[in-house]
Amino acid sequence: MDLAQTCNGIKVRSLNPDCTRIAVKSNTQSSWMMGYKRYSMISKPAEYEIGIAKNELLVLSFQDGSGGAEIEIEPLGDRAGTLVYTSNRNQRRTLRVGSKYRFELSPGESIIMRSAEIRYADGTYEKR
Repeated sequence: MDLAQTCNGIKVRSLNPDCTRIAVKSNTQSSWMMGYKRYSMISKPAEYEIGIAKNELLVLSFQDGSGGAEIEIEPLGDRAGTLVYTSNRNQRRTLRVGSKYRFELSPGESIIMRSAEIRYADGTYEKR
């Protein structure tokens, strides 16, 4: 199987200037910092599409500072399972494809995402 068949992803939009202090870390990809593009009625906010492989952990970490970073996350794909996020605030949520989620991260807060395997009610798994 190629990566397209075993990969989910998210689209992240940075909504305020504090998003420049968000680090995107992964256990399989290199780390990088998000940016922010000032937008008006003509242009859109900075968007990033991030792929999440089958057994990958993705961490969006807001570095220390003041204020709060606002991001919008939209799950993409559905082949590798469901996307589950866990926050420092002990919140856990399953992200559904076709929905948008808005988060405000306080300094030092992180969001951990993983791609969980799809398990049906009868206990069977998706065949890949």
